[in-house]
Order: sequence, then structure tokens, then C-alpha cells
Amino acid sequence: METLVIPPGLTQISDYAFLRCKNLTSLKLPDSIKEIDRWAFLRCEKLEEVYLPDSLSFLGVGAFFACYALKRVYISEQTMQRIARVQRLDRYFDSISSLTFIDPPAGTPST
Repeated sequence: METLVIPPGLTQISDYAFLRCKNLTSLKLPDSIKEIDRWAFLRCEKLEEVYLPDSLSFLGVGAFFACYALKRVYISEQTMQRIARVQRLDRYFDSISSLTFIDPPAGTPST
């Protein structure tokens, strides 16, 4: 599996749900996702880009830790501010210094 597209209607991704999904390179989440729990994508070592929806209100600690290839996180400024109020962004992404956070244009679908 290279691209994971979560179907609409799912609201939560549980702890360790995609642990060591070794071939995952791209993740696109629907607007129904509200929570990504702790370590949900831990050690997805080939994951390069993530599209986080505006509906996201909770991101668990270490959700994207050890995702060494991660380069781009598509997230609106509003969503980034909402999750950063809970904890610093480096609590969700361990390689934050090498990441580019991209605010997608308004109306751009996440899927």
C-alpha cells in the first residue's frame, strides 16, 4: 500500500492503528476525521506526505514519530493553531525541523 485514503465517515484513528506500515508514502484523511490517537502512524518510515483535514481537533502524542521520510504536512493554519494549543508540534512530529507545513488553498478537498 503506497497511498492510504481513509473512507468518509470515519471519525477516529486509534492508537498504533498503522504501526510500521512500511510501504505507506502518502496519507489522505477525510473531513470526518476528528481524532488521531497516540502513535497512530508510528514508524511509517516511507511516509512522505500527510493531508490533515480541517475537522481534526485532537492529535495524539507521537502520532507521526519515526516517520523519517516525512517532508510535507498539508494542514490549514486554523487546524495547526488548534492542535498546537494543546501541545507543541514537536510532540506529534519528531523530525519537525525537516518538515514543510503547507496551508492548502480554501476549498481544497483533503481526499
